[in-house]
Amino acid sequence: MKRTAVFVDAGYFWAQTCALAGATSLTRSALRVDYAGLHKRLLQEVQDQMPNGDLLRVYWYDAPGPTGKTADHHAMDQLDDFKLRLGTGLDGQMVADLMGLAQHRAITHALLVTDSAHLAPGVQAVQATGLRVHLLSLGRPAAASTALAVEVDLKRFWSVADIQAFAALPPAAFHTPGTALWAAPHALAATAAATETSAARSEDTPLAVLAQVVNKRLKDGPHAVVLAALKPGMRALPREVDSVLLSVGRQELGRALTEPEKRELRREFQSLVRLEFEDRFRKEHGHNVALA
Repeated sequence: MKRTAVFVDAGYFWAQTCALAGATSLTRSALRVDYAGLHKRLLQEVQDQMPNGDLLRVYWYDAPGPTGKTADHHAMDQLDDFKLRLGTGLDGQMVADLMGLAQHRAITHALLVTDSAHLAPGVQAVQATGLRVHLLSLGRPAAASTALAVEVDLKRFWSVADIQAFAALPPAAFHTPGTALWAAPHALAATAAATETSAARSEDTPLAVLAQVVNKRLKDGPHAVVLAALKPGMRALPREVDSVLLSVGRQELGRALTEPEKRELRREFQSLVRLEFEDRFRKEHGHNVALA
């Protein structure tokens, strides 16, 4: 008997869904999501990939909002088959859940919705138990991490048409006052196509500019608390921040970043963190400071 669990990286989900809806310059709060529609589409994907199989449940990994659960989280609480995993270190939590279910023979298949290369070792480990691991990318297949994609057993992706079944921008984002709340399919498709073209033309976008774009998006999004807690001198960025950083870089350049580009983009972002930290320190203490 086939039984599947779905593992969704919320940071990746929102970054890619915003991009496909044409909202690269907006936060996820700008989207209107039909959660019942999302639930239905995920169930259909499981049936398409594993005919006559059962769904164990969908695990949704996300960071909490400034005061705990967000409106999105409360909406998901009402869905059947969904289990929220809120916190930090979400890659580790995803791997722990994946390995636990595999070791207890609770599932035969796992469907991952993520682009995190950090999951590749975990995928190798559960495959050794006989578990088949599938990868669902949102947008072009290139939206997936190469390191992760090469390890999985099956690769599929959702197009703009799939996304528009449950997510859309409000009318104001399309500058069409008076239209229905849900954007018409042709408008969403046209906007996403324009976004793709724009990204393809952004090959020469400085990575310092991309770091600034991410910094603003994080300030306006659900990871604002994580961003505010960052301090100079950190050896590595938190997973939630790094995921958004690389996703935006990929979207804006219209291709996967090289490893040297990833390192440079992280350095540029950490430089921004340093400058903002120093600025806050000066305002709080009333004098100049330069951190060593």
